[in-house]
Amino acid sequence: MVQAKRLGQRLESYSAFAQQAAGLVQGAAANKQANLELCRKFKAMKAAPAHAGVDHLLAVLKNPNAQTFWCQKAEDIAKVKAAAQAAAAACASNPDIAKLPDKGCSQIAMAENPGSWCLAATKAPDLLRQAVSNYLAHEVEVEMARKNIAKPEEVERHDGFTNFEGPVEWKKDLVFSDKALDDFRSRYAKILEAAGIKELDPAFVARLSEMRDKLRETVERLAPQWKLPESGGKHYGVPLAEKKIKSWHPKAKILKAFIGSADWIITKNAVDLPKYRDRSGYILFELPGEKYCQLRTFMVSEDYQGGGKFQPAGDVRIGSVRFQNCK
Repeated sequence: MVQAKRLGQRLESYSAFAQQAAGLVQGAAANKQANLELCRKFKAMKAAPAHAGVDHLLAVLKNPNAQTFWCQKAEDIAKVKAAAQAAAAACASNPDIAKLPDKGCSQIAMAENPGSWCLAATKAPDLLRQAVSNYLAHEVEVEMARKNIAKPEEVERHDGFTNFEGPVEWKKDLVFSDKALDDFRSRYAKILEAAGIKELDPAFVARLSEMRDKLRETVERLAPQWKLPESGGKHYGVPLAEKKIKSWHPKAKILKAFIGSADWIITKNAVDLPKYRDRSGYILFELPGEKYCQLRTFMVSEDYQGGGKFQPAGDVRIGSVRFQNCK
């Protein structure tokens, strides 16, 4: 009798447990289904044209140093800002979406965390400023590379020559002055305004200055030790080089100009026929108010005409520059 009663109690206990387990399973299934519906809703919300651009901000949220090429124009920044505002409003109207667990939408092949996406939309002002700062930092690097400006450690290795392209002035190219900063602000004024950046980060300004400061310090340290290369004699390319420098710097005082290489360097094609030939030279000149003279390389190039003849050049290419004492 007692055993039967105990058995009945056990059966009742097992039944209750089974019902509880079934309830948990059903609850989990219902929760999963509810999350699935939220994920589908999020997928549609994310794909809405009005929200296009939030992914750009999400990338910056995930990696604050991410390269950002989408913010080169003020109108593109404005579009992303508007998309973020619309997305933030949608997230606020659907708070359960933002509460979905990380990778909670992986079941519908969505890697994004809805919470992070919504956070990126709400943090748009800060993320936009970070994105534009990243873009400007990249632009500075590109500008230095575009001008072929040698890095400080490369200057000594190349006998003091730095690969500036075009006219070079000490105060303009080796000193990051207040005017240079104003010019920088002016050049990017539209995107700075669009991103809500009123003042450049001091650390960013320091970076702009640092690149030129280090190069200038290296150039100044090395300048006194350089001597003029040996002259290779007179050549018709010399007055062409003088003319070119005068067109760049009308007030330049040309001290010396001469051909450097003794022989032509001939470049041939695939069938061993001449294409053109080059000969290099140097021109030393002084600019008013500058501490050092500039020694610039130049190249004379002649195209092959056939029959063993080359066409004389009508101009020269001015190359790298070395700052050194004038005497």
